[in-house]
Amino acid sequence: MDQYRCRPEELPRNLYRVDYLGSQTIYTDEGLQAADTTTFYGNSEREQDLFREAVENHFTWGYRGCSPFVSFFSDWDHAAKWGRKEPWRGSKPRTGQWSLCTIDTSSLNEIYVFKVSRLVDALGVRIPEKAEQHKQGAYICLHGVPTHAIVGEKNASAVKDSLEPQQLPFTRQDITSQEVINMLNELQI
Repeated sequence: MDQYRCRPEELPRNLYRVDYLGSQTIYTDEGLQAADTTTFYGNSEREQDLFREAVENHFTWGYRGCSPFVSFFSDWDHAAKWGRKEPWRGSKPRTGQWSLCTIDTSSLNEIYVFKVSRLVDALGVRIPEKAEQHKQGAYICLHGVPTHAIVGEKNASAVKDSLEPQQLPFTRQDITSQEVINMLNELQI
């Protein structure tokens, strides 16, 4: 599993998570947590087979076991469009009860993050046809994301007509001067 893990420099600046009621991933005071936070995969052939199966199950809507993964989009617009469709509701009317979280990947150094397209290519992971559209820009992480990595959250109504947030040339860890803090307060970021 280690050989498929993304190095920090391979990750986009931000990842995006659509958080919704009924998801196996829950948002707690500790951050985003997968339903299974104990399973870990080694590097043996058997463990890689189990890892591949777990990734395939994670992307299969009908799978009812506990997933050890949390899914992310690398593109804010794609995440927002997926959230607006509310595909997890099936044919039920949309409720607008979801939010879009922005994850600062510079805070994920200790987290196992995987690019889904790499897993498809390297391990032969099969993504169900309905999830195929997400393959290129999708990432998953093992077990969860700590609260300090979640740097933004918008509810569905705020996302509805919103455009992708402007990328600033710095992260919140870079903000140390009072001048920059005052500028951000003026911009209401």
